[in-house]
Amino acid sequence: MSTFIELLKTMSTFFTSFPQIFFKDFFKERRYLHFSLSIVIVLASFIFAYHFMYFDGGPVWVYILIGWFQGYTMNWAREWYYNYKSKYEIPFDYLDIYAGAYGGIIASILYLIII
Repeated sequence: MSTFIELLKTMSTFFTSFPQIFFKDFFKERRYLHFSLSIVIVLASFIFAYHFMYFDGGPVWVYILIGWFQGYTMNWAREWYYNYKSKYEIPFDYLDIYAGAYGGIIASILYLIII
């Protein structure tokens, strides 16, 4: 049972870290770049991949889940690259990834408003 509780705690960090991402160090830690670039890239991918291909994704939550996944994976890959593969060795920070995932959610909502 404790493994399940630990899994729930890990999964809830995305939601509980919201104040720390957006209010505490949003500009100091440059999380606004992860957030805003995720909005631009995910919105562009929605427009090019779904709008021009006439994708009818179904309910709203499908679009939000796809936007969250795109923002999360894009920022995870960036953090992984700059931590392990590049010469800069920037520390791996999950809060940057979560900021990008929130940007993906906002991009999917914007796309749903636009269409």
